[in-house]
Amino acid sequence: MKLDAQDDFESLKAKITTPTFVSICLSSKCKVCNHHLSKTLMTIVEAACYKCKELMKVAVIEAGMSRDATYVGPEPFTSEEIEFAREKGVIIEQHFSKTVQESYLANTCLSCKAFVGQHYLFTDYLSLAGLGDLKSETYDAGYYCEHCSMSY
Repeated sequence: MKLDAQDDFESLKAKITTPTFVSICLSSKCKVCNHHLSKTLMTIVEAACYKCKELMKVAVIEAGMSRDATYVGPEPFTSEEIEFAREKGVIIEQHFSKTVQESYLANTCLSCKAFVGQHYLFTDYLSLAGLGDLKSETYDAGYYCEHCSMSY
């Protein structure tokens, strides 16, 4: 294309900066199955512990169907996700639940060691943060493949 005048340059600039169609995809692909990766988002909610009322932080990951839920607590977190949450002040420890009769990783209160189970994580923390009733921050926490569950 030959540009003869300033108007030609401006016209070309407008076409480049506001395309009507893009024929390439820049999102990363899984090294295992070659499907496109989805972004992992971690939300950290600050709220009073349900037991002692001291401030605690809880971490939740927004995930795809391969993790069996839309939002998950620390149970299926990768070691990198656990480390990331801990760097942000979240206490994640192993606990035994009498309700489900098994041990799993859970968000934990630093003061009284109470833990937040999966059900209460959503109803008492994440949903209230979504309504703006609790302080929260959401971070990019990497990528994962919904097809083979690989995390990056």
